[in-house]
Amino acid sequence: MHQTISNKINFATQFLIIVLLMISCFVIDYSLFNGIVYAKEIWIQAVSVFILGYLIIYIFNIKVININIIDLLVFTLFLWMVGIDFFNMEPYRNSKSHIINIITYFILYLFFRLLGKDIRRLYGIIAMYLMVIVAQVIIGLLQLYGIINSYHTLFPITGTFHNPGPFAGFIVIGLPIALTLFFITKSYGENKHNIGQISYINEPFTIRKWCIGKRVNGNKVLKFLAQFVIVMLLLTLPATKSRAAWLGAIVGCLFVIWKFKDYKVIRQCFPIKLKIGFNKNLQRLAIATLILFIVFVVIGGFYKFKQGSADGRLLIWQVSFEMIKDKPLLGWGQGGFDANYANYQADWFKSGKGTAAQKMMAGMPETPFNEVLRIAINYGLTGMFIVSIIGLILFGGRSGKGGILEKIPSLKHSRILFQSGLISIFIFSLFSYPFDVPSIRSQMLLLLVLLVNFSSNIYTVKIPILRLGKKKLIPFFLFVNFKIGVAVFAFIVGLAIYRTNMSKYIGLREWNESYLYYQYMAYDASVESYNEANLHIPKNGLLLQMYGKCLAIKKEYYTAIKVLLEAKRFYSSSIIEITLGQCYEALGENDMAESAFIQAINMEPVKFYPLYLLTKLYYDTDQKEKAFEFWEKIKYKQIKIPSMAIRQMKDELNQLFEK
Repeated sequence: MHQTISNKINFATQFLIIVLLMISCFVIDYSLFNGIVYAKEIWIQAVSVFILGYLIIYIFNIKVININIIDLLVFTLFLWMVGIDFFNMEPYRNSKSHIINIITYFILYLFFRLLGKDIRRLYGIIAMYLMVIVAQVIIGLLQLYGIINSYHTLFPITGTFHNPGPFAGFIVIGLPIALTLFFITKSYGENKHNIGQISYINEPFTIRKWCIGKRVNGNKVLKFLAQFVIVMLLLTLPATKSRAAWLGAIVGCLFVIWKFKDYKVIRQCFPIKLKIGFNKNLQRLAIATLILFIVFVVIGGFYKFKQGSADGRLLIWQVSFEMIKDKPLLGWGQGGFDANYANYQADWFKSGKGTAAQKMMAGMPETPFNEVLRIAINYGLTGMFIVSIIGLILFGGRSGKGGILEKIPSLKHSRILFQSGLISIFIFSLFSYPFDVPSIRSQMLLLLVLLVNFSSNIYTVKIPILRLGKKKLIPFFLFVNFKIGVAVFAFIVGLAIYRTNMSKYIGLREWNESYLYYQYMAYDASVESYNEANLHIPKNGLLLQMYGKCLAIKKEYYTAIKVLLEAKRFYSSSIIEITLGQCYEALGENDMAESAFIQAINMEPVKFYPLYLLTKLYYDTDQKEKAFEFWEKIKYKQIKIPSMAIRQMKDELNQLFEK
């Protein structure tokens, strides 16, 4: 009886934690700066503190610890990431805050590993996850048809994210998962014993316990849910206009169809039969050629659909490779991309490598739009090697042999659920930035860890049980002391996460207030709030950039230069260079101003404003030939997006030089 109550409490706690993590995608706090993004991150870190409390209690009831090769590799990756950030001679972000963030997701990993031990809840988790995706899709459709507002002024559909990209990345994982679930439930309903040559499903899914009423057939519920999700996603994904999400959905679904190719359900869903009068080798060659042709047509179509955006990403990847060349093994550390990319892009154009088309598309990206490149930039080829080994083991042909889930006949091939979802988000990550979105990070981790349960355990630690009068009494107390030590350590870590999270929350509120003051031109109050925010969120380049710009508007040039130079350590951008140039020019340091304006021009050649400022500087300092030269450049410069500001700058310079 006591054990039953304990199990129910444990189940209820795990269920609550899963719900809290899954609803993180809906969390928005307008009192925070960029609260659509940061609120989700703070929410997940807060939940991780709750998870630590659960793990502290759980550790005293644990009897067996199963460890597999993936666990060891993940722990190695965790140590590598922390080590690179901690021992980096030039940290580009607040090391404490970043390490706390890494620890947060390692805690989630440990919690998700516990879920894998209870197979009965597996499909309940998947069903809950799909329902969250459905909720996001409904919000997106309501935005698309103008019933509710989106969270971006330029895009009609964003879900509860800041633009359509993360929204599409969040929901796209559900399409291959729903397709897999449909195939499994359809197979169960029509053939309870053998499908093909494999005993696939011979008992009802345990989702039944998650449904209202024990008489509800869990398989029918899952089948209906899968069909509903597929239809809703097919209606919504095209509206996001995210080519990365479309490609991820296509590849993920093709993977599912390939895995089920020998099953009767595929023949029922795709009843087309091709009769070709060639031998098998020619048939295979013809099919391979057709597939390659379709792939090239799809890729070409995606490229032409938004060619300017594609060219811009190609430029980002080329410049990112230059960064990797300089630090190939160890990487730049977390934040290295933000701190150095714009300078590398300036060097790219100064060296003459940039084309005219690239100059028109160059901007200030905050991400390389390719998570493989991001890993290589931040953690070097060493970090990428560890991640690659994890991927190869998880998707290897024999990786599931001996795993916990692999031993359950009715769930033997359910690993396709997790593999297909991870493949979709991996394809999406090659062209986007899912690692920047906390909700996508947590869902990727959930799928990955559930897939880890298919890997064989390489080591099992058995914990001795207290038996009075037995020799195991002393080892037991030694182990209890170890447990107490782990619990104390977990408590300290939880306290550190809580304090860091609260400090970040206060800092983001101050940041938001200072930004509002800036919008209303209350610069004195804005500077005061920026200073307070900087105390709570140190080493944040974007915050320091905005702080320095506000000081420059107040004409506190010396302080502004100090803050902006500090910002350059963590964040490179043309705005910092332009503001520095204006400060130097106001102080009469014209050479420094010229250098800053030229750097800003090389960072973003398409911009008119730094060209205008440099031309004015030359004119005001009687460097007429240089001024005339840059005036000519401005007169004939191609305009990417016409605006009133560009017209005013050109008119002002025309009046000066016509005199």
